[in-house]
Amino acid sequence: MKKEENAINNFLDNNKKVILGIMLILIACMTAYLLWRENYWKPDMEKRVDLLEEKISKLENKNEPIASVPVENIIPTSSSASAVSVAEAPKAEKSSAKVTGKININSAGTAELDLLPGIGLVYAQRIVDYRTTNGNYGSIEDIKKIKGIGEATFKKIKDLITI
Repeated sequence: MKKEENAINNFLDNNKKVILGIMLILIACMTAYLLWRENYWKPDMEKRVDLLEEKISKLENKNEPIASVPVENIIPTSSSASAVSVAEAPKAEKSSAKVTGKININSAGTAELDLLPGIGLVYAQRIVDYRTTNGNYGSIEDIKKIKGIGEATFKKIKDLITI
């Protein structure tokens, strides 16, 4: 039994550097894989984000119904209340409302910010929330600090906003 222990100890003593090197290489490979998996090393992420922002803004500007399920099946109506279906309700179209002058991002409300191209109610609310939390914007470029507003959206609205 002592011969086996001595043989193992001799093997470990003779090959410590090799074993340590292999372990370090495995740790480095696993770290690199995990970082790559979390998109730290994937190229052109900003271009991908800009493309996704453009697709989102195109979807927001469409006037098509979201679901093909009839409203009557979703919203129960009572006999005493006069309900108006969504199909009969007037549609608020962003394209009909034009931005006249520049919109001040330090004082505009969500309805006014919603008029900007590529900015829907969600982004408008994020702009207002950021302003409430962090104070007024120092420059119009600060609007890119809002999650979801990247370079592509900024290019569309930079001539329409002011501080």
